[in-house]
Amino acid sequence: MATSTTTAPLTLAVAPKDKTVLTSFFLAATAASCASVLTNPLEVVKTRMQLQNELVEASSKAVERVYKNPFQSLYVIGRQEGLRGLQSGLGMTIAYQFMIAGTRFGLHEPAKRLVGAERGADWYWGRTYMAGVLSGAASSFTGNPFYLVRARLQASNSGAVTRGRHQYASALEGFRAVYATDGLKGFFRGIGGAVPRVSFGSATQLTCYEYFKGMLLAQPCPGHVRFEDQTVLLHLSASILTGFFCVTAMNPFDVISVRLYNQPLDPKTGKGLLYTGPIDCAQKTLAKEGIRGAFKGWTVQYVRLGPHTVFTFLFWEQLKLAYDKFTQ
Repeated sequence: MATSTTTAPLTLAVAPKDKTVLTSFFLAATAASCASVLTNPLEVVKTRMQLQNELVEASSKAVERVYKNPFQSLYVIGRQEGLRGLQSGLGMTIAYQFMIAGTRFGLHEPAKRLVGAERGADWYWGRTYMAGVLSGAASSFTGNPFYLVRARLQASNSGAVTRGRHQYASALEGFRAVYATDGLKGFFRGIGGAVPRVSFGSATQLTCYEYFKGMLLAQPCPGHVRFEDQTVLLHLSASILTGFFCVTAMNPFDVISVRLYNQPLDPKTGKGLLYTGPIDCAQKTLAKEGIRGAFKGWTVQYVRLGPHTVFTFLFWEQLKLAYDKFTQ
């Protein structure tokens, strides 16, 4: 059943060859930005769950868990803070997704050519994964300033529950505060945790999505369900499978990044008071909270990233089709 006409669009779906890097950047950036509007409330929940009971003994009987699961957390935040609380940091989420998705998607194809990832070549999937690491690493630098301010905005309203330490009335105030405290280098605080998080997350997402999409197109599922290219069912199924591996790969790094961004700072030196860097943060988290601490927020990450991946790829492919029709 699978023919060359069904497998060929696989590469096109994740790395368009006929578009410039700049065009690919804006199409992917627009798609991810649109998707982020729908999934930002879950990003708020994830941030607060990851900061909840920070460095508190996992076995402590005195632990208070205000945020117990994604759905209960959405209800609590919505009841206490309304829609504004659920969509806190939305502007920064859109800006972050615009920069990070545009960079990693736009540079993925050039990175594949750089490492020699061509269909039929040896170690194709390994080379494709390496290309994802490279494009993801580059995107972590373009997106870090926006992620930093967003993490602090989303944690600020929850007070002692997540030890919100940076109280910003707006994103603009957040940028001014970061610059006043640390200068330009302040916008890259936590970059040590962001680079591996985005690199491995991006590489896993792009590689797994391409792999699972090809697998579903080539093989019928139980019950003789056959997938067709450019359909919502195919995008949804491939994205759900991809989401599991992507979230698992990036969640420990995401916990570290959020905590580095949100930690209190020495007013004189500007250095963090809890962690000296990503390795120190990882060691303290594991020592105090165990392996569960590294995977805090995993469920909400999956609940968020699954739909976000679906919407991002769906919007991206539709935008590419619209662009092709317009340019023709």
